[in-house]
Amino acid sequence: MNTKHECCSDPRCDVGLKNRYFSSKRITPESFQIEQTYLVERRRLINRATLGWGVVYGFAADIEIPDDEAQPRLVVKSGLALDRYGRELVKADDLPVKLEHIILVEHDKIRTSDDGNRMDVLQAINKIASTLGNGESSCWLLSVHYAEKRMNSVLVSDSCKCERTEWDHTCETIRFSLQSIICDDCCRHEECNWECECRDEACCDPEEAIGRRGGCHCLCEYSKNADVLAYGECERLCEVEEPCGVVSVDLRGGVPLGCLKVFRKGGELGIELDDCGPRRLVKRNDMLFDLIRGCDLTTIKAIGWAKYHRRKITIDELRNSFERVNDEEFISTLFWVEFSRPVRVKTLKPDCFVLTVYFQNQETGWWEPHRVPIARIETTNVPNDDTLATKAAIVIPSDFVEEQSFGYRRIQNAESRIEIEVRGDYIIDCNGQAVDANTVGLRPVPTGNGSPGGTFLSSIRVVPSKPQQQKQ
Repeated sequence: MNTKHECCSDPRCDVGLKNRYFSSKRITPESFQIEQTYLVERRRLINRATLGWGVVYGFAADIEIPDDEAQPRLVVKSGLALDRYGRELVKADDLPVKLEHIILVEHDKIRTSDDGNRMDVLQAINKIASTLGNGESSCWLLSVHYAEKRMNSVLVSDSCKCERTEWDHTCETIRFSLQSIICDDCCRHEECNWECECRDEACCDPEEAIGRRGGCHCLCEYSKNADVLAYGECERLCEVEEPCGVVSVDLRGGVPLGCLKVFRKGGELGIELDDCGPRRLVKRNDMLFDLIRGCDLTTIKAIGWAKYHRRKITIDELRNSFERVNDEEFISTLFWVEFSRPVRVKTLKPDCFVLTVYFQNQETGWWEPHRVPIARIETTNVPNDDTLATKAAIVIPSDFVEEQSFGYRRIQNAESRIEIEVRGDYIIDCNGQAVDANTVGLRPVPTGNGSPGGTFLSSIRVVPSKPQQQKQ
């Protein structure tokens, strides 16, 4: 008895079916459809698996109210995005979009009014805005969606001379939507997509696994469990009636672009758009390499004691570096730092800086540390913005700059040292990141090792001043 065995694990070839060409092969519309589907689906699979989804570049958005129009309009610049299914969402022009042309979405469906018709965006926003009290706001998520529109109808006839109309082309395009959301969700923190579990055994050689970012097991588990095929199974387009015809839009696979906020302040109604808060980004190679190099980080670009960094300074030069501000304070013209971009003034506190003088005990040889008190930090603020500063200088109480307190006499008798420490973890820049303050070798500035935070540590040798030569 012969048993028929299944010769292939994928007899129907649900994925990967493509044409094989040979002489005398009859090409039908289905053949071309198979070829096109294969190429399109494989390209989208690669997009999902290797690039992810989000905005690749562009799609800068803003709200403007033209002088000749009473209603606001949405201005979206050209750009490229990838949705969850790996489809390319392309906008090639900078033409504005009227709000009445935007689709209002609720639970991945077109939001309708009481009469069952498609709800107008302006009517919905105005209706909710009318209920807002002073200080209240309403938020709407702006997204871009993949859409298809059939174009260029042609008249064809079959072998029976029966005529019918067919669409000659399909235009891949985009549509925009607004969906009411909680305002706190406009800037929701993006959680990690995966977490590493500890593994006792190493992949191969335990010594080779040390120092690998992510670990071999962690990266392996992530790649094994990633399911990029699942997105392709859920594609569904919804037909939307428009003045120029019907367009098919995927309302579930939208890419967030911004958050539209309608608010009432002082009795007046306002509208603003944040086009970065909820936006998901595709991290291109150039962006990743720039992040590795720390191009997004603020560094210390200049210091007042640069020429003395890990070198020596005389006692007279040190003494002359303090200028009296008032009866109680001296400001240092030597101990100041300048940042590569503005930092937040409220984070520039005295504990961000440490100034320590070391004296050597003549009997034991040990270095004795003496921490210099810092009264406050004098900042050089950004013009017209007192919340941001580009420069900070140390201010010291008068009592500790005088002869006895600062130890000029002790320094005069023997070599001493000064250490200046800037704690970058405490200082937050205008983008909300800690200053990359790590010292690099003998180079005083710029600082930075490519990661936020860190400590800038500098040392100076203080030597007695040379006695003036007596006149002969």
